[in-house]
Amino acid sequence: YQPADADRSPKHYNESEMLEHRMLLVRPRAASAVQAIVDGDSGAPLGFARWEAEEESPWWRFFGRGVLAVHEHEDEPLLFTIRRAWSLLPRREVRDAEGKTVGSLLGRLVHDHFGRTVAARQGGHFRGPDRRTLAELTATPAGLRVAFSADIAGEPFVKMLLLAACLVNSGS
Repeated sequence: YQPADADRSPKHYNESEMLEHRMLLVRPRAASAVQAIVDGDSGAPLGFARWEAEEESPWWRFFGRGVLAVHEHEDEPLLFTIRRAWSLLPRREVRDAEGKTVGSLLGRLVHDHFGRTVAARQGGHFRGPDRRTLAELTATPAGLRVAFSADIAGEPFVKMLLLAACLVNSGS
């Protein structure tokens, strides 16, 4: 998967410490409504997800249109957001820190920004259209462990979409 815009080069997103890790642990949501994301091996903090108010009119909150924002740990820069898309289907849009659409989530399916299927969740795995495993998921007492395949080590947008799907499905 490659971004359509030249200014969205993978190099920019490879600078994200969170997306450089092969294994992440998505902790259960805390009482503060913050969901920690840590290194799956060491437990070192990498970032967090939390619900934030939509920047648009507060009227949307009536319809439950909040934004799940994922931030890096150091200085809390925004990495990406997940929000409900305008659709009759329960589709969610994943946008990068600049607000550009990276892809969407619909049930167990993960799509890129062109609408092509990137992955489907099958039990404890995300599999690509060619059936290769992109990530393995393991529920542990400490949270959901996400182990990305070495095949997507250099694909931060795919990792971003898979992490977003994990956050949405974990009931964040």
